[in-house]
Amino acid sequence: MTLTLTDKGATAHSDKGARRIMMVNTLGSLADFDRLFLGFDRMKHELANHGTTGNYPRYNIIKGGEEQYRIEMDLAGWDKSQISIKQDDRTLTIEGKGRDNLANNEKFIFKGISSKNFRRVFTLGEYVKIKDASMEQGLLVVKLSIEVPDEEKPKFIDIN
Repeated sequence: MTLTLTDKGATAHSDKGARRIMMVNTLGSLADFDRLFLGFDRMKHELANHGTTGNYPRYNIIKGGEEQYRIEMDLAGWDKSQISIKQDDRTLTIEGKGRDNLANNEKFIFKGISSKNFRRVFTLGEYVKIKDASMEQGLLVVKLSIEVPDEEKPKFIDIN
């Protein structure tokens, strides 16, 4: 869907390359980013590359309360030994090295459950830490929480 704005109003029309045009326009609007925001190189890189990793495996991000999050990743048929989870500063990386568990005399007639390798990278907010990870009914569940240090929390000062 492309939206065209003129002095006579707005019109919307669909074309095959609309998604690509919208992405180019978004990236073009980042041209002044370096000039306006100093020290935000990582953020610019993340904005420019957002959404370019594909859609496998599918996942949910759930917020529970003010300081709790949960990532649920659909990994039916995967074993926890095939999955690695790593937090490096503010980056959470979940990787899977798939393999088919077939006996020597077996072969697939139809393969609808994927076991291809994957890598998902999430950028975490400041003070977000991994609390727990588990496999539950074909879902990888990663629990996160925000842990703000006491010295960073707001302080209330009594007036004498």
